[in-house]
Amino acid sequence: MGNRLTQLARFLLGAAFCLFVTSEPASADGRLPVWIDADPACFVEKVADVDDCWALLLALEAPGLRVVGVSSSFGNVDLPTAHMSAGRFLRHWSKARGRPAPPLFRGAAGPNDDGRTAAVAELAAALGRDRLTLLALGPLTNLARLVDRHPTLATRLQRVVAVMGRRPGEVFLTGGPALHVHDLNLIKDPSAVASVLASGIPLVLTPFSAGR
Repeated sequence: MGNRLTQLARFLLGAAFCLFVTSEPASADGRLPVWIDADPACFVEKVADVDDCWALLLALEAPGLRVVGVSSSFGNVDLPTAHMSAGRFLRHWSKARGRPAPPLFRGAAGPNDDGRTAAVAELAAALGRDRLTLLALGPLTNLARLVDRHPTLATRLQRVVAVMGRRPGEVFLTGGPALHVHDLNLIKDPSAVASVLASGIPLVLTPFSAGR
């Protein structure tokens, strides 16, 4: 079961990358500048939710992408655990590849976060320097707070690719009728999704079923 879920996660997140890599213009260096907002849970006890770390790996290794920053969020786990997981992964990757990892910034601890976080401030600063594509692997709370606090800069996002979405009544089966997963990233903060939709920022939903 673990291998099957890992494969599904890799296909899903690979599809998300392919979606925006092939549809967005690259920057002057030929690479697409992206920001990754994630709630990773690798390195967490014996059972780890590895999909976000696979996504980070795929992005960092993709020759057509330039990851300018990573922000953490609550979601799969609480914020301290997600931030630890992202930091540990980036340190491992940097050591293995012998080059610096993109900077990591702490983000929302919950759906009621007011946005006074390093993640929102640094994403806004990055958008002041360049137009970006954002890959949202967790709840959209950090993005919604960016829209609230920096609405003009938020419009400089070329596109947001969010890992969420399903048709009414659709069930995400992972190995049998009793094993299914919820549209967790939406359920964790539906008001953030509503804010992002209302903002008019181009949004691509990449649901779990895309990896089946």
